Amino acid sequence: MSPDAIWALGDFLALLLTPFDWYFLWDFLNMGVIVLGFVGLFIWLRLQGKYTKQAKEEGGIM
Repeated sequence: MSPDAIWALGDFLALLLTPFDWYFLWDFLNMGVIVLGFVGLFIWLRLQGKYTKQAKEEGGIM
């Protein structure tokens, strides 16, 4: 490959990937994933506590 073709490819990729340079967007996405993870963890732990309590009351846990 000629150097011009490589530079052209690099320029094309830089143009294509420029929207992904918005760091504030990635920060919001990352924080959203973390918040959703904690919300899911809270819901799961709450349900697990209910199921464990129900199993203890019904004798399902030995």
